[in-house]
Parts: sequence; structure tokens; C-alpha cells
Amino acid sequence: ILALLEAYRAALEREDVEAVAATHVEFDDQQRAGFARYFEGADDLRVSLEDVDVLVEGDEALATFTRRDSFRDHKSGKELDLEVRLSSEVVRKDGRWLLRGVKRS
Repeated sequence: ILALLEAYRAALEREDVEAVAATHVEFDDQQRAGFARYFEGADDLRVSLEDVDVLVEGDEALATFTRRDSFRDHKSGKELDLEVRLSSEVVRKDGRWLLRGVKRS
């Protein structure tokens, strides 16, 4: 699960929508478009996941973490820091752990 969260973090930092999608059970066109818009506006994106808590029960888990994004706003050129506490159901599917959506906690 920690490796999955690192893959998610790295995909965000690379601004790679397809790699973000690969960390999820399902990822629809609306989600893809939302991430693409976010990435277009975030230059030099740096992402960290901190205060990670994971509760596992069989092939399901709950992961909560603080996501910190630092970037330069594409339009204004301002340096921005965003912080949000998130949670996700995590499920083992075909031997791999995957996120089932990520939501504010």
C-alpha cells in the first residue's frame, strides 16, 4: 500500500494523468480532464504525502494522508502551497493494491 501511495505521489509530481489513472480501480474521463486542468496550471509541481495512516483488513484497507502540493501558478507566476487531508479505500485486485477514489477527509 505504501508503494501504491508512492506511485500515486510520483505520478502527480510527473503530471502524468495516465500514471495517476493506473493507481486507481476506476478513473473516468471527468477525472482525467480534472487532473489535466490542474497539471496545466501547476508549473514545477512538487508533491509530498505525509502523516500516512493505513488500516488493513484482508484485501481492503483505508489509507489517510496529508497531501502537500507546491507549484508556481501558470497564469500568475505566484508560488503556491496547498495542503489537504485525504483518504481512500484501497483494494487488492489481481494481486495489486489500487485506490478506489481519493476524497477529502
